[in-house]
Amino acid sequence: MEKAEFESIRREAAEQSKKRTRFIVCGSVIILVLAIIFSVIASAGFPRFGRIGSILPFMFTFCIAMFFIMLFIVLTILIHPARKSMAKYQGAYKQYFVKKSLEKIFTNLVYQPEAGLPRVVVQTVMTGGDRYRSNDYVTGTYNKIHFTGADVHTEREHRHTDSDGHTTTTYTTIFKGRFLIFDFNRDFSFRLQLAGKNFIGDRLPKFAGEKKKFERMETESTEFNKHFNIYAQDGFEMFYILDPSFIEKLQSIAETYKDRVLFSFIDKKLFVALNDNGDSFEPPRPDKLESEAVEIKRINGDINEIIQFVDKLTLNRYAFERKA
Repeated sequence: MEKAEFESIRREAAEQSKKRTRFIVCGSVIILVLAIIFSVIASAGFPRFGRIGSILPFMFTFCIAMFFIMLFIVLTILIHPARKSMAKYQGAYKQYFVKKSLEKIFTNLVYQPEAGLPRVVVQTVMTGGDRYRSNDYVTGTYNKIHFTGADVHTEREHRHTDSDGHTTTTYTTIFKGRFLIFDFNRDFSFRLQLAGKNFIGDRLPKFAGEKKKFERMETESTEFNKHFNIYAQDGFEMFYILDPSFIEKLQSIAETYKDRVLFSFIDKKLFVALNDNGDSFEPPRPDKLESEAVEIKRINGDINEIIQFVDKLTLNRYAFERKA
């Protein structure tokens, strides 16, 4: 996508957004004025207006009702093109800025903004909640390490029935952030999970469908144990992964994310979940978009959140290479 095409789409979205905002503001002012008029007339007393005073309340109520009906119709007409132009702008932004930035860093890239990770993949290491959404699917290779990831949002459903039998449904967030899967080129036959102390406060994550028993473990590092709840199927092999150097690197990442991170080692894969309320690669409002340099810098910040795990954990180091 060329810059001129993107700018045309952005300007159209900005104009549609302004039209909708202006109409909402004007409608709110009219409603306020009508409310003041009604209050003044009511305080003066409708009978003072003679015979017409007896029907003024009904006339005023009718006018208010008609106004709201017209307001709803016009707002509906305005909202549709505004939503359509906004969706087009978001798609153009991700093609013009996000995809181009990703292509500069990753090889074998596949980026699908509307797609996400299947729920069953996420449930491999943590709860999928009662309501599940995922988008900004990306997969590729960085520094010889293949990865797959997406934004994930899981919620728990709460239902409350009052004394009259009316049921209200609400949702609370369990997890919202980046979910990533990296090649972990080290031979091991067990499963290991490191759940940050603040990762999910209401329920500890578990391996879905896993029959082999997990044990709560600790390392020799008391500082590391303060950051993670450790679950392993084999205590001896756990130390094969968690050597002193690797422990230090994992602890550094946990501190960065205030222990709202999960590491799971499964079948030569490293699963990483960042429960930081993040939403990556999302565009600003079309009328608030800054220079290309600013936008690229912001997107590179989201990209760095992926590549940091390869770099900081040195996932491509010789000791982790698969045996031939």
